[in-house]
Amino acid sequence: MSILLFVLGLALGSFINVLVFRLNTGETIARGRSRCLSCLEQLRWYDLIPLLSYTIIWGRCRYCKTQLSVQYPLVELFAACIVVSVGFTVSPLDMPLRFLVISGFFLTLLAASVYDLRHLIIPDQLSLTLLFFAILFEGIQFSSVSGLGIAYDLLAGVGAFLFFGGLWFVSNGAWMGFGDAKLAFSLGIFLGYPEIIIAIVLAFWLGAGWGIMLLLRRVATRKTEIPFGPFLALGTFITFLMHVLPGFAAYYSYVTVI
Repeated sequence: MSILLFVLGLALGSFINVLVFRLNTGETIARGRSRCLSCLEQLRWYDLIPLLSYTIIWGRCRYCKTQLSVQYPLVELFAACIVVSVGFTVSPLDMPLRFLVISGFFLTLLAASVYDLRHLIIPDQLSLTLLFFAILFEGIQFSSVSGLGIAYDLLAGVGAFLFFGGLWFVSNGAWMGFGDAKLAFSLGIFLGYPEIIIAIVLAFWLGAGWGIMLLLRRVATRKTEIPFGPFLALGTFITFLMHVLPGFAAYYSYVTVI
């Protein structure tokens, strides 16, 4: 099952790459053959095998020998890890709908993160898709969670939105983008309270560590824009795993107390 989920994740990661490169460019996602972005040569089926094709051709276009972006294999690998991780926490055979919704949420979050890294913005299409999955997840939870619990989740989303929206408003967009506020709204609904607070704290620590590393390596300055969406996504995924995996129970309790 893990192997099947890994292969499925690789395929979905390949689709995410297409989505990120074509979104808001006027190109459709459903139609059009994939092609090299340098020589515009249409790619054959054997050029599109996730992870394997990139490895065989040593990360270069088969036709013009241009170095391909490392985004291709990394996104495919991350997507595969997401699907396998969700499969460990939610059985795709016993709870298929829950598995599909949670996987869809985190895969969309991956797409939003990659797009944010490339363009320093989170498209509304992806923000709305995340919100859709978050609300759908709440609907699935409705049968096992009280109405008060769902109200807390909605309030967690509103609180996260107001926090990041406040940072955006006070700084006039210098500290935080408004896309991060919209992203946090969906994350808050999905995680609930107090998990969203843990995810935000982790995101700030991860972002600070990454920024310090870039400064030490002199590849960035204090004025360099660093997208915060990927750190929110990573903090959310780590919090999710800490909450649902038994092996992380002790760490989750410790972080919650802090």
